[in-house]
Amino acid sequence: MDENTPHTGTTASEALTDDERSTVRDAALGAIALVSKADAGFFAMLKESMAGSRALQDAPDGVKDLFKAGGFPTPPTGSSKEEVNGKILAEITSAMGIIRAKAPAEADAYKQVILSACDAVANADDGVAPEEQAAIDQVRAALGA
Repeated sequence: MDENTPHTGTTASEALTDDERSTVRDAALGAIALVSKADAGFFAMLKESMAGSRALQDAPDGVKDLFKAGGFPTPPTGSSKEEVNGKILAEITSAMGIIRAKAPAEADAYKQVILSACDAVANADDGVAPEEQAAIDQVRAALGA
């Protein structure tokens, strides 16, 4: 089966192509990274990464299925932090469009999982910094929440 062939089956994830599942997974990881990078610090980043990963692991099964994609995540690249952040936010918006179109029953749960993961990341190290709150607000807007 090629990467653009939709899967058929009973789970929400099976309604998505491989590329769409990668977009949905990469958007979730990008949201976590966006919040984590907003307030720099090596040890803070480690704590935040673990908190974000736990939040994704605790997602309902239907949403967890959406994160199942082959290969490694592909982080966006760019010549500036603003360009990379813009690409992450665009990917989050794209992921929501995919989910609304192909797995609408999971749309609200996906939003909640991403926002919970972002909150967990921001709270992982000495509370929420203003920069982290700004990043969460951007993610919330990209999700259409």
